[in-house]
Amino acid sequence: MIYVSDLDGTLLNSEGNLTEFTINEINKLIKMGVKFTIASARSIYTANKFIRELDFAIPIILRNGVFVYEPASNDVL
Repeated sequence: MIYVSDLDGTLLNSEGNLTEFTINEINKLIKMGVKFTIASARSIYTANKFIRELDFAIPIILRNGVFVYEPASNDVL
């Protein structure tokens, strides 16, 4: 199973940030083996601060599917 989430209006709070609770819970789930990723209209530059806070084990989707980005290797696939 894979869980894909948007950022804006979903994971981010009203101030446009990830809360410590959200960061901790998502990272716990990832460590437990949940395949979690994001799909966003954001670019790598505007999503980067969120990407750094989460321990993604699988690629993420950016620019509405135009880019698939591998955070571990810093590669666009």
